Amino acid sequence: EVDVTYVSGASDRGFGFVLWENDGYYIDLEITTWQTYGVWFYDKDEGKSWNAWYYIMDKPTKRSGNIRAGKLTNRIAVEVENRGGERLATISVNGKVLQSNLELKVGPGRVGLVVGLHSLGVSFDNFYFEGIPLKAPRSSGGSG
Repeated sequence: EVDVTYVSGASDRGFGFVLWENDGYYIDLEITTWQTYGVWFYDKDEGKSWNAWYYIMDKPTKRSGNIRAGKLTNRIAVEVENRGGERLATISVNGKVLQSNLELKVGPGRVGLVVGLHSLGVSFDNFYFEGIPLKAPRSSGGSG
């Protein structure tokens, strides 16, 4: 989770989370001041062209009135759970679910914050991260 506020610059650009990164490949979630959001996979093997980006929702961007426009602060939260060997993400903004059961077909990696492109000022605050176990913990086999 994180509180994010647009400060200055190009208002059509996104900002939010790096949901997963490993060796230059990554998935990011971005919102905009125009009340849109999207989740994309970046394939570094495609080079630095637009062809390196693939959306992983059913369309590239979606609109939501739950995203506060302009310079108002938005609380972005992503919860990922392992279910039947799949990593499924639920994306919420300001306490309202925007997308659920979004499959992230990835393994272990890093997370972080993202500011899309250049000429964009964004403020992040109250970042919270809690890792999930990659497999179930072993039983100690003892009685207590």
